[in-house]
Amino acid sequence: MARLTISSTQRPLATQVRQTLIPSITQVRYASGKSKKKTASKAGSSKKAEKKKLPKHFKSFDPTEYPQFSLCDAIRYLRAYEVGKRPLGVKYELSIRLKTMRNGPVVRDTIKLPHPITSGERFGVICPEGSEIAVQALQAGATVAGEESVFERIRNGDMPFERLLCHEDSENALKQANLGRLLGPKGLMPSRKLGTITNNIRKTMTSGASEYRERVGVVRMVVGEVGFTPRMVADNVAAMVKEIKSRCTALEDLTEKAVSEVVLSSTHGPGFNLNGKFQSTDPNVKEEDLAGVM
Repeated sequence: MARLTISSTQRPLATQVRQTLIPSITQVRYASGKSKKKTASKAGSSKKAEKKKLPKHFKSFDPTEYPQFSLCDAIRYLRAYEVGKRPLGVKYELSIRLKTMRNGPVVRDTIKLPHPITSGERFGVICPEGSEIAVQALQAGATVAGEESVFERIRNGDMPFERLLCHEDSENALKQANLGRLLGPKGLMPSRKLGTITNNIRKTMTSGASEYRERVGVVRMVVGEVGFTPRMVADNVAAMVKEIKSRCTALEDLTEKAVSEVVLSSTHGPGFNLNGKFQSTDPNVKEEDLAGVM
């Protein structure tokens, strides 16, 4: 009986395969000479650029669409959030949202509230080096006082103060130091308009005036301490809102600007939208219950 043998067929070598049978890799060419991937990435970047375009006005909301609270109710709830916190470290802060343009003029000035807050702000003073003015400033509580020594600390990024005052005798030295690009963005650049360039440093430090400035369409200001009565907080809130409204009216020839929303918050608590009323909705809550250390 004949044996069946299966002979293994040899695979053809690449050199033996005709070129017409090898699949060719086609390359797509464009008239512009640019690949499709680059064109797609360029289209994507243009879309990102379109997304980055911001509206002309800051976003504003209708406060009546959200829960609103009377001042006493807001203080009552905020005090609940501050239970167990250090009393001296608790402040009431007012945030006033404005209907305004992004690139328009901003509201900025100083105000002396009916009931000043012991904020414990740290002051820096620019005055003649080693003068009697510098000695008086340091005695009044300034962290630094002088000219070139203060300028050098500012250039090195060492600014141990929240407010910077300048004496009139050092105004020219301040201009020659060219520190606007370092102090301006932080809101520390002294100016005559804000009263931070003065001839009476001690009086300015102890006057109790607070500086406010609009940032991203919102003005923020500390308006009370945990020991304040609701009436004291109400007086400060009314004075602050009146001040901002008057500043908005003064700018109406340049831009559209108006108060949109008033929110009261605390150091560790959330914000409560105020409806302009004072009394609590709970008749059992009295004003004296909402004052003093908890």
